[in-house]
Amino acid sequence: MAEQDIDGDGNMVAGRDNHLSKVFITRPIQEVERGLAEVDQRVTSEYGSLAVSTDAVAEFDSEKLISSLVNIGIPARTALLIALHIFPFIQESVEREGGKFSTAHIRRAVSHSISGMAELGLSIKERQDMAAKYARNFGNPKHINMIVFENGETQPITYRYVVETFVPNVLRHVLGKSYRLSEVVSSRNIDHMSSEIIECIRRLGIYHIRYDTALMLAVDLATQLPHPWLIFASNRDDVMAHDAERTSKHLSILTADDCSQAEFWRSAYECFNHICSSILAYYGCPIGGGTHAPSNTLRNVTRLAAEGDHQNLALWELCEINQLEDDLAEIGVTIDQFHRRLKMLQKPIARSRIDKIELIKDELRSLSELSATLTR
Repeated sequence: MAEQDIDGDGNMVAGRDNHLSKVFITRPIQEVERGLAEVDQRVTSEYGSLAVSTDAVAEFDSEKLISSLVNIGIPARTALLIALHIFPFIQESVEREGGKFSTAHIRRAVSHSISGMAELGLSIKERQDMAAKYARNFGNPKHINMIVFENGETQPITYRYVVETFVPNVLRHVLGKSYRLSEVVSSRNIDHMSSEIIECIRRLGIYHIRYDTALMLAVDLATQLPHPWLIFASNRDDVMAHDAERTSKHLSILTADDCSQAEFWRSAYECFNHICSSILAYYGCPIGGGTHAPSNTLRNVTRLAAEGDHQNLALWELCEINQLEDDLAEIGVTIDQFHRRLKMLQKPIARSRIDKIELIKDELRSLSELSATLTR
């Protein structure tokens, strides 16, 4: 395999099975990543943390910006160009509006970039259609979505409310018992789950949503294929069957003689995450939200075991993941060896290490077989 490019005019699959519309990116992935990192660094250096709600902050992340645009149907090439050239539009938005750097400034910057960014090479009609699509999904940046309770009282859908109250309610509704969320799901996963719930409600395009409607929407996000956050008796078998099918498909793609580099890295990422998801589902372990959730979660629980920390009693009570160590021992693998294998695979896949391609192929085959043995 030569220099790693993404090149083609058909649909691609990116992330965990998200379809990107026509992709015409010919710049090496490493060059694109450097460009996005420079944008992130420049925005953070100039404006500091980004206010994502009235009570939470985060760092500006151009990859999240690209993902949000692609998810509403903006072509991947356009989304990438917007992210690479967004800085002057952010400057303009902050200078015009003032106030603490926030997601409102980002939304205005994106809206203005769609209308005026020369690099996009769009016609007036294309810009108008794209701007309308963006406005429908992200709406008025000054408006706060509200949950309406049965008694008529309302609650702003803030990050703090979703993290501290709403997501625990979703967990209790699905699992039938209250858990201290941070004991059974990592803080990063909680952040992804909360952000996805907020974004999903915002995309509905309505200012007020009944609590029961919001709860059922979040429950479906948390439990339905293709990427559930929580595993319980009713969805466990379906999740495992789906993961097995996707693992087999992506393993076949990445080991084919005519597999391109773009196909290889995409399928290696998908294959690894579906293997991890299958193992977590088998033991009923919460997977969490975010594109890296399965591999990060499995690495985390095996790290706890590998370091001799078996005191996560809430997680042990919730699921059977603490049995993984004994099950591995029965097939001659220690939990520490398993943890190191996960770590050894995750890093070169994430970094697209061309010199590790053959190792990745062998390890994914082996890990797939080990997963099948554990979960049969």
